[in-house]
Amino acid sequence: MFTQIKITFHFWGVDLPMSKLERAVSLSQDKYCSVANTLNGVAEISTEIVTHAPGETL
Repeated sequence: MFTQIKITFHFWGVDLPMSKLERAVSLSQDKYCSVANTLNGVAEISTEIVTHAPGETL
């Protein structure tokens, strides 16, 4: 069983507003992700936001 899960969100673009990225990530977990809701209280879920320049690869 998982006790910790880390989700990394990658965004590509120029001058991306971090506040909007954080809001999108928050909504994706709190409102739209049924898996996160299922694991709530079972596993610690942490997130990381990574921004990339256009055309940059992982």
